[in-house]
Amino acid sequence: MVVNFRDLSAFENLKNFEIRACSGRYGNEIAPSQNLVSGCNGKEFDGRYPVAVRPGQALSGIRLVASSEGSSVGWRAGTLKRKFDMAQIFHRSANLIARFSVLALVVLANLALAGVLVVARSPYITNQRVIRAQPLQFSHKHHAGDDGIDCRYCHTSVETSAYAGIPPTKTCMNCHSVLFNDVGYLEPVRESFRTDQSIEWVKVHRLADYVYFNHSIHINKGIGCSTCHGSVNEMPLMFQASPLNMQWCLDCHRNPERNVRPRDQVFNMDWKAPANQEEVGKQLVAEYKIRTVSELTSCSTCHR
Repeated sequence: MVVNFRDLSAFENLKNFEIRACSGRYGNEIAPSQNLVSGCNGKEFDGRYPVAVRPGQALSGIRLVASSEGSSVGWRAGTLKRKFDMAQIFHRSANLIARFSVLALVVLANLALAGVLVVARSPYITNQRVIRAQPLQFSHKHHAGDDGIDCRYCHTSVETSAYAGIPPTKTCMNCHSVLFNDVGYLEPVRESFRTDQSIEWVKVHRLADYVYFNHSIHINKGIGCSTCHGSVNEMPLMFQASPLNMQWCLDCHRNPERNVRPRDQVFNMDWKAPANQEEVGKQLVAEYKIRTVSELTSCSTCHR
């Protein structure tokens, strides 16, 4: 324990004195040999002095033993301005543990944030490559790939509307009134046509309600179907090929020249970007009058 002595100048008229540490209710001395300091001038002893206290004892005060010329002053208490430093409660290793705990907390907080960001971009959240159950079998691979049916035969409004459109049952019956007109798995189609009740297809590519997306503007600016939907002509069952999150959209809006293609190739599922796509893409961006990057990445472009 350390005791601070302050303002001993009040006792500078004393010729000899001793300062002793005391403990207990009545100020008993810890030990006669526990003199902290002794001398002739109190000014010389302002400062900090160690005091050894036995286990179980509490330092309660400081007493001054002094004598002047010809007379003894004796014990005096309460006249010194004194301050006792708090005893050391924790082990020195507590400092290291405290620093390590703060560092570990910061690291764990950053790992938790990184984990949230990773999960937010994972297929678990984006539903990328998740196959949804539909009311009946329908294979894009068979219709668009094997039979070569153009996308616009079923999705009639894709070039003129924000929505590509879902074909009515009559479109299906144009073929299936003759082809496979008696197979069991197409009974829901025939039932829908007889009752004039639409087939309740499950939407695969779902955007948040606060996102505005227009199919027609993308089609007319040279963005092909496969850029967003993937190789639909190779999908027996339809699934979401791209994450469709904000980062994915902005990557294209910041660099439209990487994905833009000639308009006559928009519905070609087998189109591949040429080796000089960057050069060709810049020419098409200028030709199709695609807006600037600042306009394409403006909040109001997708959030209206």
